[in-house]
Amino acid sequence: MQTIRRAHAVQPVTALQSEYSLWWREPEREVLPTLDELGIGFVPFSPLGKGFLTGTIDEKTTFHPTDFRNIVPRFTEENRKANLAFVEWLKAFAAKKDATPAQCPFKARGTPPRLSASLLEEVTRQ
Repeated sequence: MQTIRRAHAVQPVTALQSEYSLWWREPEREVLPTLDELGIGFVPFSPLGKGFLTGTIDEKTTFHPTDFRNIVPRFTEENRKANLAFVEWLKAFAAKKDATPAQCPFKARGTPPRLSASLLEEVTRQ
């Protein structure tokens, strides 16, 4: 957080971009509170876990040879297979909300986008 504070002191920072999804919630610990305090916007990338949380990727999915997911550990066949249980749970949660898995993590409004409180409560209970 010191880097954000130092940068903002030298030149006002308008926004910070970082991965943020049900798989990577690290920004919630320190980044989002610091950005809120300093009035800096947050631009999440890969909010659907680089596609995995859409429910369309499984252990048999193959990626184009140039797709970066080929070198990302969470996308090895073994890890995809292990993470399917969560995706199946997410699909069931989505069905209860009359939504797709891709729609569930976010509120319909709010800036910056935050993970849905009801979904986070359910994930925490799992």
